[in-house]
Amino acid sequence: MKAPRRRLHYAWVVLGALVVVMLLGSGLWAVFGVFIKPMETTFGWDRAALSGAAAISLLLLGAAGPIVGWLADQWGPRRVIFLSAILLGLGAMVSSRVSALWQIYITCGVLMGLGARGVGMSTGAAPAARWFEARRGLVMGLVGGAMSVGQLVIVPLAVWFTLSYGWRQSFLYLGVLLLVIALPLTLLFIRDDPAQKGLEAYGAGQAARPVSPRPLRKDAPGSPTPCRCRRSGCSRARSSSAATRRTASC
Repeated sequence: MKAPRRRLHYAWVVLGALVVVMLLGSGLWAVFGVFIKPMETTFGWDRAALSGAAAISLLLLGAAGPIVGWLADQWGPRRVIFLSAILLGLGAMVSSRVSALWQIYITCGVLMGLGARGVGMSTGAAPAARWFEARRGLVMGLVGGAMSVGQLVIVPLAVWFTLSYGWRQSFLYLGVLLLVIALPLTLLFIRDDPAQKGLEAYGAGQAARPVSPRPLRKDAPGSPTPCRCRRSGCSRARSSSAATRRTASC
């Protein structure tokens, strides 16, 4: 008789959706360096001026962390991720139509910086921790690794789009790609808490396995030797042992 197959816990579905959304978000935020040289050629701006947009984005990525965390507590991480993905995708799409330097500062610097913060660790780690009571180390490693893998995947894709279609189309395609994938995943699969699906967290109720102490060997140094005999019996046993040693020495 076949054993019943174990059903996949929904926590792994939530984790998979989070990993994909964070992968796309971190990768899209990191692509600005790909477009610096093409925009220099198009507009004649120097690299220092264009790097100002990257500096603004990096500043907001760090400074907005506490605000995004507070919003995640008030609204729930899922809603913050959804709105941030919209902000990030629209920032990339509008960047494909810029014609002035200040517009780059707004789209790539402000919109994409704030959007990337909202799909980062401050919001992704919260639902992951709620859905998992077991294997949290593995889960947090996957969530954090998604941000690095995103840059390894999306940046080469941006280079290919730029070489094939130009930097404007590359911005547009990447923004659409984020919105088409991240928004449905967030709406359909990500939930803030297992209670929203009527479930318990993965590993809930599993008691920690007790660690039994290693028994001491009877001949180990310092191990107590129980004496179950009466005092007179112990005295006779010691006397007999001493007599045996004297006989052996003779």
